Amino acid sequence: MDLHVHIRLLGQFEVLIEDVPAGLPQSIKARALLLYLILTGKPQRRDLLCNLLWEKTSDPKAGLRWALTKLRPVLKQALVTNHQTVSLDHTLYSSDITSLNQVLQGNATYLTLQRFEDCIYPEYLTGFDCQQSPVYQLWLESQRTEIRRLHIQIFKKILVSADGDAALSYARKWFAIDSYSIDSAKCLLQAQIREEGIVSAQMNLDNIRARWRESGFDENELLCVWRVITAEKLQQRNHLSITELDVIPDSQLSTVLVLPEKPSLAVLGFQSIVGEYAGVFAQGLTVDLTSSLSRLGGLFVSSLASSSRFARMDLTPREIGRLLGVAYLISGTTQSSDNQLRVTVNLIEANNESIVWSDSYTLGKEDIFHLQDEIVRAIVSRIEPEIEYAEYKRAQEKDPVNLNAWENYHLAIWNAFRFTAPNTEIAYNYLQRAIVLDEGFCRAHAALSFVHFSRAFLNSHNEPNKEIQRAKLTARRSIELDNKDAMGHWSLGRALFLEKEHDLAMASIATSLKANSNYAQGHYAHGFIGAHAGVADQTITGLDKAIRLSPFDPLLFAMKSSRALSLVSQGNYEEAARWGGLATQETNAHYHIYAIAAACFELSGDHEQAKKYIAQAKQKHPNYNQKIFFRSFPYKERCEKERFSSALSNAGLSEK
Repeated sequence: MDLHVHIRLLGQFEVLIEDVPAGLPQSIKARALLLYLILTGKPQRRDLLCNLLWEKTSDPKAGLRWALTKLRPVLKQALVTNHQTVSLDHTLYSSDITSLNQVLQGNATYLTLQRFEDCIYPEYLTGFDCQQSPVYQLWLESQRTEIRRLHIQIFKKILVSADGDAALSYARKWFAIDSYSIDSAKCLLQAQIREEGIVSAQMNLDNIRARWRESGFDENELLCVWRVITAEKLQQRNHLSITELDVIPDSQLSTVLVLPEKPSLAVLGFQSIVGEYAGVFAQGLTVDLTSSLSRLGGLFVSSLASSSRFARMDLTPREIGRLLGVAYLISGTTQSSDNQLRVTVNLIEANNESIVWSDSYTLGKEDIFHLQDEIVRAIVSRIEPEIEYAEYKRAQEKDPVNLNAWENYHLAIWNAFRFTAPNTEIAYNYLQRAIVLDEGFCRAHAALSFVHFSRAFLNSHNEPNKEIQRAKLTARRSIELDNKDAMGHWSLGRALFLEKEHDLAMASIATSLKANSNYAQGHYAHGFIGAHAGVADQTITGLDKAIRLSPFDPLLFAMKSSRALSLVSQGNYEEAARWGGLATQETNAHYHIYAIAAACFELSGDHEQAKKYIAQAKQKHPNYNQKIFFRSFPYKERCEKERFSSALSNAGLSEK
């Protein structure tokens, strides 16, 4: 009796004979040959197969024969060979990719589509790469593109029926694999508006726009879609709206204040355009926003008593900036209708009168005070990063000799987040200049602590233990200078973590988040350290919040990798492997991230993929070993360390 063979390719590679897993060939070329036969779906000439996979070997025919001997025990009668061709008998085997094509051509049920989507790994066809065969490798990439196309079709069909949290989840998954598609972006934004509200969707829109701009994609169509789905038009003005004239003595108008070195701004107020509640809401929003921004240690904020007067004056942004002595201005409008309140915000660089950032928020007005708090939180979480990036771009244009302390700091932070040894040293030099210019600059000391941490963490210094001590000292110096600044406590928490003081580290991160509850990197650090401190069950929420607050953060690779570590502690190895793999694809991912991915894949049973990631880690750090790894990732619980150590050993990373 003929046996039926089923081959799974959408997730983890597996061959089933009568639903029982069969042993898989370890040879990459044997696997590559099997994949080629399945996906081409027709007999292949032996000479073409030899050229495809064994062109650079001394005896291609022997290579093909050897691969067939490895496949025959697995495929049995389904493998058909003769002197000229090799093929698979369609009546004796099936594959999930073939089944998926058939399902998508018909009227598949929601549950059927769900089952297929649950099986697909976003890293399509893993374990089939054969870099020594360039023609095959090009073909493999084309097949991955085709599976990605099928995956997108699944999402489109699922989202016809999905609703609620399920719709948002699938929309996010679609966007994750199709981030530059107007259709996926539109679907995600619509789902976010329904499930999370306009503020959350607006924040995500800004992040999508930033990503598209960096990649050279035109964002105009995206903005048009946003205007349609929110039923409003984003207001973009080149100067402030003036509704009435205020009077200031000529003696004051002639005064020009010197700009502070730190980024400075003034909240000019929100003008009420129309609506019963708009005026009251505008006043409350101006007061709360000024108060909240004033608590951020990285900004100089002009007092409300002075700045609010200028919203009613017929002056240009440049003139207002000179009179208040600030570099940036915040202005906006409020409108209310029967069921909604709408707020538009502009962040303006005063000197050149250009809009640095603009946002529009619309929410139902069932609870006006809750709405006010929500919009203030959303604006505050965006203002400081936008100003920091603008300050970094401005500092780049200046002669290094003429940089002030804050400009040196902004250039240092950009380099520090590159997570390479050369960039870390560049950051160190900028921070040394910043501290010489202003010894009492708390942020510079906090950033210097981060640099010392990175030297130890990345094993780029010959005295890592001394670097940990320096990281602690500089963080504590930052806190002494300003104990309300979140970055100092964040830096101290990371240094204490390397010193294996897990509980003290968690306490420092908690203090950091108390100082700034919207600190994305603080939420990440809580998750990262917690994954090693024996409280992995408490970390996922914080990591999710970090990614939501800053979806394109320079530490995004670490956020995803920390999620993988937490999932390992919870015993969810397959999901840990997925997140570990995703982390390696992010910008700035360093060799530790590849080691984490390797351990996760080893624990999930994918030894080949684990070895591949270890090889990549060693390529980035030739002397890499477990001693270096566990100095950077100290576990509080011995059992957790032993589980990870065993996985790393099996994947090929030596202990010393």
